[in-house]
Amino acid sequence: MSVAQEGNRDPSGAHESAVPQGGTASGIGGFLGWWRDELVAMAPKGLRATFTHDPEVATVQEVDGQLYLKRRSNAAPRALQMGTGKTVGNLPAGGVVYLLPEDGALRRERRLPAASRAHIQDIMNLQMASETPFTVDEVYSDSIITGEDDEAREIFVSQALAPRTAINALVQRMRDDYRLEITGLDIADPSAANGRAGYNLLPSNKASSAGGGGITLNRLLILVVLGAGVFAAVSWRELQQRRIAAADTLIAAAEGNASEALAVNTKITQGVEGIQKVTAETQQPLSFMSAYNLVASQLPDGSWLEEFSFDRPVAIITGLSGNSATLVEAMESSDRVESAKFTSPIVTDPRSGAERFRMAVTFKAPPSASAPEAPAPAQEPQP
Repeated sequence: MSVAQEGNRDPSGAHESAVPQGGTASGIGGFLGWWRDELVAMAPKGLRATFTHDPEVATVQEVDGQLYLKRRSNAAPRALQMGTGKTVGNLPAGGVVYLLPEDGALRRERRLPAASRAHIQDIMNLQMASETPFTVDEVYSDSIITGEDDEAREIFVSQALAPRTAINALVQRMRDDYRLEITGLDIADPSAANGRAGYNLLPSNKASSAGGGGITLNRLLILVVLGAGVFAAVSWRELQQRRIAAADTLIAAAEGNASEALAVNTKITQGVEGIQKVTAETQQPLSFMSAYNLVASQLPDGSWLEEFSFDRPVAIITGLSGNSATLVEAMESSDRVESAKFTSPIVTDPRSGAERFRMAVTFKAPPSASAPEAPAPAQEPQP
């Protein structure tokens, strides 16, 4: 299986080129944008990077309670001073991206058919209510393609979620206290070359159009040549079949999750005290989000969650699995898990045929927690 990385996507282009599902592009600009997206999707993986351009952006990140601004990726960070009354200047045309900490947002991974590449936002949002403690109206989300499986004709999609109330308050704070307009919201990723994971958790793009990175003459020529070759080789019927396959994927996902999502969402709502509690939990060394991400990453293929509750340091999970016998070993393989055990008998779900399980996962104390000192041995009385 070969996996090709798609690369980070810059927030300044996160929502510009996509036409909303069910809608149509208007005007010449909309048609050209649709045409460009279709050609890029059909192009070989090695040529896709030719048609993308990430404008330079500034980044803001909080370190030990102090905000630091980097005007360029290769520039030294400078501390921001609150309440100076001066607008921060000398910023790149791409705008300013605020970097959340690595555990500042909930992330989940999914494999989807390659034909659904243009509709990943809608598909991941449809599954949100049944797989997370949130609804679409409670969070800002973004999904990116992190790789693809050529043999299985599948893509790897990563989605990030963050509470709307927390994001709105952060953007307003930067505007009021630092006179800085945030145009993108990403997650810090020290392993990436630009230090960002590639999401944009703001509801819409606010970056200046001057930094949009328009199509250059060389790229336009390559685009025309590629378009002529592709349209000469690919028939209109094949293009329509691709669109029908993507629509069938969305319909199947919606039909399969609609009734179950309503019931699961009701149960989750009863056990969650609100977005405020989730936001407060992220400040703990062992937070709700980090525990959820760990459990989700340890689940073997063919297993998924229906319920997740966390009362530190124990998480209670309920779900369905094609082979529940491997769950205990899968959970205890993590060095952050102390033990895992089933809390109720395993039964077969009559609708799906999978095994329904309920399990308690106990996490180890965070590294910062100090172990209690052992009592001194008692001394025997002297004769």
